[in-house]
Amino acid sequence: MQGEKCLDAAGQGTKEGTPIILYSCTGNDNQRWLTDDNKIKGKQSRKCLGTNSIIVRKGDPVVLADCDFSRALEFTIR
Repeated sequence: MQGEKCLDAAGQGTKEGTPIILYSCTGNDNQRWLTDDNKIKGKQSRKCLGTNSIIVRKGDPVVLADCDFSRALEFTIR
């Protein structure tokens, strides 16, 4: 994993609004993600990838969000 970057819940945060960043891969649970009903959920936080906005625009930062809230993003994995 040396030199690779992973999606990381900043500061091992678990609260809604925690920024999702690219960080060196460590294998910690704040970098492990599960898929469920077209959502991506953090293994450590049990929160989904989402935004701080109800209307999502290109370039909006990705954060942890409650999975049942409208700010949780849905993904199509191909």
